[in-house]
Amino acid sequence: IRDDAGDQIVAITDRSDVSAEQRWRLGGAQVVYGYRFEHNRTYDPEPAPGDPFPLDFVANIARLSGATLFDRRDNPLDPHQGTFTSASWDQGSPWLGSDVNNRKLFMQQFAFVPIGRRIVLASRAQSGMVFGPDDLLPSDRFRAGGATTVRGYGEDALGPRDAIGVPKGGETLLVFNEELRFPIYRWMHGVTFVDAGNITGKGESFAWSDLKLGYGAGFRFDTPVGLLRVDFGIPGTLLPSPTAREANSLKGGRWYFGLGHIF
Repeated sequence: IRDDAGDQIVAITDRSDVSAEQRWRLGGAQVVYGYRFEHNRTYDPEPAPGDPFPLDFVANIARLSGATLFDRRDNPLDPHQGTFTSASWDQGSPWLGSDVNNRKLFMQQFAFVPIGRRIVLASRAQSGMVFGPDDLLPSDRFRAGGATTVRGYGEDALGPRDAIGVPKGGETLLVFNEELRFPIYRWMHGVTFVDAGNITGKGESFAWSDLKLGYGAGFRFDTPVGLLRVDFGIPGTLLPSPTAREANSLKGGRWYFGLGHIF
């Protein structure tokens, strides 16, 4: 886990795990279920001298998981029309061998609408919630901000922060993405986008006004190794914040690079 600037490691998580999973196709749906046991240690690699309580947390995480998916896209890698729907549920309990007792729900909805023959309006909504008496481990918490969620912000930079200002993730997630995808020339395509989302911590109330806005444009290049993605995102918050360097200005924007569409 790095700080918001990305130049310092503030925590390291070591995991060892074993899992089993089964998948079934039922008509147009796919059902997935399984069991996972994980030994997790999160620690500060360079604790402050004399710190009486350095970060060093060890836990066993055991969970049952289940998910249902409905995929009606014409092309999963570069869809032009159709929908994709998924919902997943994780259950962690002491009777499964877990040190924590909680439940995690995550839902997604994609929609792709063709405009004419070559332009596509792509939409995505994501929502996540956590239930139960125990907090999630830092590695299991919801994260948002950056190249694949809300562009214009640092990677995983949205949501609650700890005492030294490092993003710590949260237990409620809401993200919306809207893209207009269009051809430019042969193997080059363009994208304009608007993203919105945020994360809240345990016990915090959610308000629509808390959503962080990002917008911008990018390019997609069809290459022999796959679709290359280049985006420039601008944070659209009206007031300065630790996660928005300069809202609504090119100076505050960020470049993002990756493979494939973000959804």
